[in-house]
Amino acid sequence: MRKLIEKKIFRGRVEVYLFLKFFSREKAVFNFPLFYDYYRQLTRMAALLKIDGKLSIKDFLSLPGLVRMESSSKGEDNLIIEGVREALARLVEFREKEGKNIKKEILTYLKDLNEIIRKVKKIKPKIGEELGKEDIKEEITLITFYLRRMRRLVNEKSNLPKGKKIDFLAQEILRELNTCMSKTKKVRVASLIVKGKTCAERIREQAQNIE
Repeated sequence: MRKLIEKKIFRGRVEVYLFLKFFSREKAVFNFPLFYDYYRQLTRMAALLKIDGKLSIKDFLSLPGLVRMESSSKGEDNLIIEGVREALARLVEFREKEGKNIKKEILTYLKDLNEIIRKVKKIKPKIGEELGKEDIKEEITLITFYLRRMRRLVNEKSNLPKGKKIDFLAQEILRELNTCMSKTKKVRVASLIVKGKTCAERIREQAQNIE
């Protein structure tokens, strides 16, 4: 069962609860060899002791070992596996629908981030003129690269896990934004960076729900 689940779920923890209810499948098994042995010995004993009367089946039923009850569980394991397969199929279907919504949200945040970076680029030359230490050209270039890479990853049609990669890229964007924040003293740039960090953090949150 574990291997079956691992083929469908690549990330996170899955707990499986089974509620089983089976109808009784017990059957009586009669030990004929033992019955014949009992019969021979009892018949011989009756003859030796000169006991009159005939033996009936009721006389044998109370004797130990003649009848035992067996429970037939054949096929129950297959029923459990089929039930797990069906549950996994429903889970995958649900996650695919959820994934489309998550993708839409991430793309929206990426669009907002691109717009924020575009605005920062317009302000950057003025900062460079006023305070050379506030040059954030390198950081902006890296953020732009990460944004393009993430967009390609999100739009990529593949069943391979993407969540960790998206989370990593979002972390890198956050790190560069934090560097920008530490360098700039321009209020307008700082305000844009704060908005950018919010978008990156939202992407990280969504990435936790992606395999």
